[in-house]
Amino acid sequence: MESLACVDVPALALQVLVARERAWRAEPVAVVDHDAPHGVVRWTNERARRAGVLAGMRYASALALCAHLRAATVEQAEVDAALERLATRLREFSPDVEPARAEPGVFWANLAGLERLHATRIAWAREVRTALARAGFEAAVAVGSRRFSTYAIAKALHGARVLVLEEPAAEDALARRVSLARLAVAPGARDELERLGVRTVGELVALPRESVLLRFGPELERLHALASGAVSAPLAPETVVLAPRAQVDLDFPLESLDALLLCADDLARPLFGELAERGQAARELALWLELESGRTLEERAQPAEPALRWSAFERLLRLRLERTRLERGAVRIAVELAGVRATSEQLRLFAAHPGRDPRAAQAAFAALRAAFGEDAVVGAQVRAAHLPEARFAWEPLTAPLAPPRTGPEAPLALVRRMLAANVQLPARSRHEEDGWMLRGVAHGAVARLLGPYLLAGGWWGREVEREYHFAEMQSGEVVWIYFDRRRRRWFLQGNVS
Repeated sequence: MESLACVDVPALALQVLVARERAWRAEPVAVVDHDAPHGVVRWTNERARRAGVLAGMRYASALALCAHLRAATVEQAEVDAALERLATRLREFSPDVEPARAEPGVFWANLAGLERLHATRIAWAREVRTALARAGFEAAVAVGSRRFSTYAIAKALHGARVLVLEEPAAEDALARRVSLARLAVAPGARDELERLGVRTVGELVALPRESVLLRFGPELERLHALASGAVSAPLAPETVVLAPRAQVDLDFPLESLDALLLCADDLARPLFGELAERGQAARELALWLELESGRTLEERAQPAEPALRWSAFERLLRLRLERTRLERGAVRIAVELAGVRATSEQLRLFAAHPGRDPRAAQAAFAALRAAFGEDAVVGAQVRAAHLPEARFAWEPLTAPLAPPRTGPEAPLALVRRMLAANVQLPARSRHEEDGWMLRGVAHGAVARLLGPYLLAGGWWGREVEREYHFAEMQSGEVVWIYFDRRRRRWFLQGNVS
């Protein structure tokens, strides 16, 4: 026998509105699709319902029934954000959570295999309801064995309590007593059924299924099939898509606010592109700074509306960080974006303005040349030469930068980084490599020496004879060195990373 739970957060948009307008908590409240007399009521609280205000009414008609009715609209982005928070919280109690796509605020969860984590199913249900209450949501939890029965019972509880049913027969019997007014039935069909004397799930199931299809359409016919057990819908848990996140470990601690925000900018830009590919925009950016002292500083920025640009978050983060004094520098920076559905205009603008702007790069280069001279912006040009240090030359960079070329993924390769000028090293005290402190005490002695790789030539000018080696230090650093036979000395050419 399956073990399923249905969690119902009734009138989710209404709960979002009441959380936003806290002064309305004791008033009759409704959510309308337009804040105008011709607007349609979508959700109502119990006080409005007792006054006769029901979903499907015109706003003007609702005001005629309840003069003190409070009503407003709720944006889809607000509902999406609430659904994301609810799903995240429910996944703390079950890995398999399915949100109802046609009815926001309804979730099913699989309880199979959770027996050892929770003493009883009633304990699980109570913990779920308590956790959602702490998050600011009223919810009802119905635990049973059938998908439709748990749904109907949870809707009947209307966010009031939890109920666990052990016997499938009792579960079905209770579900059939649920009023159709509690379920997602179209207002027109609901009123027509009531005129026929059909007010509960059981009375609906008593009708012939073919007649329901012909008179009320496929939506109510599917509800009839689910309630009668003619059709069963297996649990379809939603695949968890992790929030885009990136982090970097810094080579040295950073204390400058400008430098920290610049690093955060580099981390966040690719994440905005990842969100755009999902059809989302960032409603919140979280920034974590791990300090040398071991303390982690967390800051969150929420712009006035979801955005796909770093500039929408930079000023907010700067204002927050300016009030915080960093007692030590940051050694690690992490950025995470929380996304919501983006508008078509946001996605179009993001696609029209990619993350790297070649014109901005040329403007920056021009400013550098004006401030420091023409040789301030140079690029390496390959030369045909014998010695490593002569095989390239730095020349002024005048042509625009070419866009990066992407190709098939290749395995990571080590890169030799050459010093601007070779550095003379201390002589080896003996032939063995151990004990040779060629980089000072901080890097330790040479742990392993690979080579020699001979380089000879230059007989047409100044003759050169070198023995190149790769020296692995006790610190883990790999350096590129050579022994000059002519001068009988060791030199540092560069390192390997």
